[in-house]
Amino acid sequence: MKILFAGNGRAGKECLEFLLARDNPVVGVMTKTLGDIANEHNIPIVLPCVEDIEPLGADMLYSVYYHKRVPKDVLDMMKYAINLHGGRLPEYKGCKSNIWAIINDDDRSGVTMHTMTEEFDEGTIVDKKYVPITNEDTGESLYEKTTDAAVKLFKKFVPRFEKNGFLYAEPITSGRYYNKALPNNGEIDWSQLPRDIYNFIRALYHPPFEPAHTMVDGKKLYVYRAILDNDYVVITDARFEMIK
Repeated sequence: MKILFAGNGRAGKECLEFLLARDNPVVGVMTKTLGDIANEHNIPIVLPCVEDIEPLGADMLYSVYYHKRVPKDVLDMMKYAINLHGGRLPEYKGCKSNIWAIINDDDRSGVTMHTMTEEFDEGTIVDKKYVPITNEDTGESLYEKTTDAAVKLFKKFVPRFEKNGFLYAEPITSGRYYNKALPNNGEIDWSQLPRDIYNFIRALYHPPFEPAHTMVDGKKLYVYRAILDNDYVVITDARFEMIK
């Protein structure tokens, strides 16, 4: 099969490199952020439109942490279209799955491979992997753990799919959709229980993104670190300026 690839971040980069190392026929890359790899291998960088993609003859789309909607007419051109989602489906559709899993005090996150439709994070689950959440995990550490899991899942899935097709199928049922907005605009709600406040602070710790904050004399006090001590939230690192 001729592969069209769309991806972002470390997961997208490592999964594309995996396909190329296996000599999979990647005929187009749909992400400018992976342009260096595409140019190195003389692979065209294309827009998500029929005019760009049709001449490639691609019949397989792999999407890895790709944040844009793939048009239906592009999906209709593919025999298979598989997305690797950086969250647990169907519970966590949309964005910032790791942040919300910590805020919701879950004991695990995960990554999910599913067939694609024109709607975000719908279709059929074809593989998944869970990742435990520890009491010390932050948005940053959990993102790195789930990214590692995503790459491992992709590397396991691709050769198995090429040999045996789908070995697992689970319809994606209803679940909450999370958008790109920061929860509560990133502001700490001190009326919450201490555990919830602690979870909120550690969930939003993911440099270089904006951490949790509270307002002091009309200024944002950024809260980077806190601990939970005998049902009290103890702030251990807070600054009026964001760390660059």
